[in-house]
Amino acid sequence: MVAIDAAAETISDLTAFIQRAEKMAHLNRPLRADVHITRPDGTSDSAIMFADPTKNKLFVASRSDGFRAIQPLNWTAGKCVSTSAPKPISHGADDELGALGLRAMEFFPAWATDYSTAFISDESTMEKTITIYGKDRSPYALFVVTFDKERLVPLITKYYKERFNNLVRLRKDSDHVLIGARPRPRKVSVTDYVENRTTEYAIDWIEVEAVPTDLLDDAKFATATVPWPAVTASADR
Repeated sequence: MVAIDAAAETISDLTAFIQRAEKMAHLNRPLRADVHITRPDGTSDSAIMFADPTKNKLFVASRSDGFRAIQPLNWTAGKCVSTSAPKPISHGADDELGALGLRAMEFFPAWATDYSTAFISDESTMEKTITIYGKDRSPYALFVVTFDKERLVPLITKYYKERFNNLVRLRKDSDHVLIGARPRPRKVSVTDYVENRTTEYAIDWIEVEAVPTDLLDDAKFATATVPWPAVTASADR
C-alpha cells in the first residue's frame, strides 16, 4: 500500500508540474513579436506576429513572400494568403507559416494533453525531461520536452511523427525574457530533419495594449496594413 501511494503521489506531482508549465506556455495577454530569421545558407528574412489570447487568435506575416495567416491558438485550422496565392485558403496549425518557417502550434503548448501516460525520461538539478504521448487532434505521436525546473519553460522540444522513433523536428529555446510576467524565448533554433536544415530566430517580444483589429479579422487580414518595425530584431540582441 505504501509503494502504491508513493507511486500515485509521484504521478500526481508530475502532472502538477506539467500543468504549471502548460499554463506558463499559454499566451496571457496581447503581444507583438518582431522576428529576424537566419537560414542555413546565410540568407535572412523578417516576420511579425501579433497574438490576442482574449480572441484566441494569432496573426503572422513574413516579408519576403507576402505570406499572411490568421490562426486560432489551438489545433483548429486558420487561413492564409501569399503573393502567389492571394485568395485565402485553409492553413493548418502544423503547416509552415510561409517564409517564417515556424508553425502556429509553436505559439501554444502543442504537447498539452491529460498527461495520464506522461513520464520522466531524464532529470537533473536544473532540468526535467518528460515524454508526452500525442493525443486528440495532434499530428504528432510523441513529444519529448526538456523543461527548466525553476522557470517552467521548455528548453528543448523533440517532435516525433507516426512512429515513436521518427524524430522529425527539434526546437531549442534560450535567452528568455519576462513578457506579461511569463518567460518568452528571444532565441529559437529549429532543426527540421525532414528538410535537413536548421533555422535560427531572434525574437523581440513586445507587450501591447491591443492588437490592430483588422489583423485579426477573417475578412480583412489579407489586405490590412501591417505595422512593420523600422528596425527588425537582431540576432545579437
